[in-house]
Amino acid sequence: MASEIQIVPLAETGVTAGQVADLYNTAFAEYEGVLRFTPETMAWYLERPGLGAGHVLLAMEGDRPVGGVMITDAPVVLGGEALPCAIIDSVMTHPDYRRRGIATRLMERALEWMRAAGLDASFLYTERGSAGYRIYTRLGYRERALVLYYFARPAPTARRTPRVRPALPHEEERVRALLNGWLGDADGYVPVDEALWRWRRAARPASLPYSILLLEEGDTATATGTLCAATVRLGGEPVDLVLLTDVAGATADDREAMVGALLQRVPRDYGAGLLTGSHDVALSALAERLGMHRFEEVALVAPLTERGTQALQRPPRGWYTLSESLIGI
Repeated sequence: MASEIQIVPLAETGVTAGQVADLYNTAFAEYEGVLRFTPETMAWYLERPGLGAGHVLLAMEGDRPVGGVMITDAPVVLGGEALPCAIIDSVMTHPDYRRRGIATRLMERALEWMRAAGLDASFLYTERGSAGYRIYTRLGYRERALVLYYFARPAPTARRTPRVRPALPHEEERVRALLNGWLGDADGYVPVDEALWRWRRAARPASLPYSILLLEEGDTATATGTLCAATVRLGGEPVDLVLLTDVAGATADDREAMVGALLQRVPRDYGAGLLTGSHDVALSALAERLGMHRFEEVALVAPLTERGTQALQRPPRGWYTLSESLIGI
């Protein structure tokens, strides 16, 4: 019975990152496009700024974790301004414990915590019409945007762009400023500060390699993009995939050129993935032209304060898709 299950912060248990990874992999075993976590990558993920063991709620049956939810406290752009928000990730229940109300209990506790913390809103990603979708909408979440995840195996070919080069280590502040400038108006965007950059880049496990590219005209950067390699589940089996993320630029042509340059760098035996959504119609059109398969989710948002309610009354200027929330990298 659900009454026998206790909801406890991870920090108050002896549960290890490896056990959380096992629960995640079991709960999401049939989900397309998600990362398969190892103890190492889960330990890294739990160090995400604004997350930590104190912001992970576990459903415990004795000493066994059978469900969980991760709550990241971070500034998120909604209605054109960055508000203190809760990003909900990985609402998970072990298959043997489903239909017992555990996910609802986890989310109710999470919402209590968010309101007590004074956060303005909360958002998450889910599949429209899923069991999770029904739970979240009953709890006050509403659709804000369509999120698109494109993938192809093998990676499609694109035109070569000679004006692209790898970003150098000392260009951190420059790339951060470009991302915040080009993407900062889109709802769902988390401004990249030094702590988030360090977690995404310097603290990243070697098993999840990445590279950042810059497109330049003379000394002026006109686009940037990132390649992240990982093994994800596609078509019922593990697939080595290079994800194209944080593609941003001054114009649609610049962003298309950046995608072409990124695709040129995908190893021959890897597939390619591209995250986009309503923030960039041009990238979605490009993915369709390249024949990439399309997977859809929706971004759901719940206001928690009057300020959050007012922000959500303003139409979004597109939606930025957060790769660490949608996929885990």
